[in-house]
Amino acid sequence: MIETELTDADKKRVKTEIRLTFIIIILFTLALILLVGIGFGIANLFGVHPTEAYDKRVLLGAGLLFLPLMLISWKNILKFLDIKKSKKVIITLTDYKIKSEKNGSLLVTSGKPKFRFDIYKSLVPLLRPPELITIEVSKLSKTLLFISHNDENLIDKVEAEEARVTNAQEKEQ
Repeated sequence: MIETELTDADKKRVKTEIRLTFIIIILFTLALILLVGIGFGIANLFGVHPTEAYDKRVLLGAGLLFLPLMLISWKNILKFLDIKKSKKVIITLTDYKIKSEKNGSLLVTSGKPKFRFDIYKSLVPLLRPPELITIEVSKLSKTLLFISHNDENLIDKVEAEEARVTNAQEKEQ
């Protein structure tokens, strides 16, 4: 494992992930506030004043719905710290396996130290498990930045292919 500085492309990749999750959090929060606000507004419009216990139940339910958002926010804080500290870890290994699960695919190392990386399903056919692989991840959040058997970043290759397919589908419509 080698620790180096993040490149501008790496910082851009981490910032993109932060933006996406931040937008999702904002939309979810607004929807929750509107749902609770509209519920109370409609109740008051018809002259029904919820009891004190009802208010507490609604606030408890809203608080429980915010718990997953706190976890997502924590991951965003780690990504933000990665950008500020500007450090990444380069791992070179040959002892790894690719496991497919319901939610996606994992690259799991067999030797020490043990690592588990979430990877795109479209990356799986490009990886050849017995061969030497280089993986770059951000230091704190473990965001996958680079994965390759040589000097070509397979993540960039997969993302470019997905963008090309999306553009072709949009042109057809």
